[in-house]
Amino acid sequence: MYKDEQWVGVEPLPHAFVINIANQLELISNGMLKSAKHRAVTNSSIARTSIVTFISPSRECVIEPAKALVKSGNPQLFKGVQYKEFINTYAGKIKDPKDTTLESYRHQA
Repeated sequence: MYKDEQWVGVEPLPHAFVINIANQLELISNGMLKSAKHRAVTNSSIARTSIVTFISPSRECVIEPAKALVKSGNPQLFKGVQYKEFINTYAGKIKDPKDTTLESYRHQA
């Protein structure tokens, strides 16, 4: 994972699942779930199984914080954005470990 401006290794836990949350779910959860900057590294001595899945709505769909998670004391942190714009912004920043996709849609204080 990416922490304090560098990649750090994470030791696997036996019999555990790791679920990485990405930018889209952080936006929809209004920041309650945090996006994890991560990368997969091969291991020549221990087998590993990975299951990768993506949520890909129609390109015209607007993704925005879930209304149930925006209330008094928990203001909306992100603007709604069409999925095609969101994915294009992400694609332009995918190789940058300091990915700032979400900052493009964060409401300014």
